[in-house]
Amino acid sequence: MKKIGFLLVLAIAFISSCKEDPPQEIVNSNLSVSISHEYNGADLNFLTDSYIMPKGDTVNFSRLSYLLSNFYLVNSNDEKVKLEDQYAFISAAEDITTFELTGVPKGSYKAFGFHLGIDSLVNYGDPNIYPADHPLSPIRNSLHWSWTGGYIFNAIEGMLADGSENFIYHVTGGKETIEFEYTVFLNKENNALNASLTYDLAEAFKNPEELDFNIDGYSAHTEEAPAAVKIFKNLVNVITLNSIE
Repeated sequence: MKKIGFLLVLAIAFISSCKEDPPQEIVNSNLSVSISHEYNGADLNFLTDSYIMPKGDTVNFSRLSYLLSNFYLVNSNDEKVKLEDQYAFISAAEDITTFELTGVPKGSYKAFGFHLGIDSLVNYGDPNIYPADHPLSPIRNSLHWSWTGGYIFNAIEGMLADGSENFIYHVTGGKETIEFEYTVFLNKENNALNASLTYDLAEAFKNPEELDFNIDGYSAHTEEAPAAVKIFKNLVNVITLNSIE
């Protein structure tokens, strides 16, 4: 009888050992992002400091605001891990320069990316669906063209240092966004992540096309405006990744 009981215990232990291990829980954490703002490598200070434009004009800046979207990571298997439905509103003059991304899975990553601007479906959707504190709420960001529809992707405003002219460049891509992707070597365990970026405003006016007030004018409120066309092309160079860890 004892022998039978012993064999029964062994059988139960064997069956238990053959059961599949329960699937491991996917552990997600956050990614904190901070963006510093410069002009030709110098700190960008609004209204107080003056800066030299590519054609030699001296200016002061009063506003630099923009929208970011479509955040993602690329894992070691070359799979894009999208951080869905997350947006960031940045306003450098108001010191709104940090944001938090959620739902970043544990894993090894080789690239980090996002878009400046928002995709056309959201861009031309109803902006009133967002609560007042949402990055895409016009109440919060003042980046929506109510008269024509769609968002301003990047707003740059200021004046000539002598006060003789103001400039306002409200730039959009319409149905196009600008993608930034950076190579990283990242092994994310359960810990939260931090990323540091830099936006150099000088690049928006000079690389690859130089902005000239006398030719391109002092304002842009449509995609087709000469200044908007130049700045949109140049925006591909404005944001660099300093670190992510």
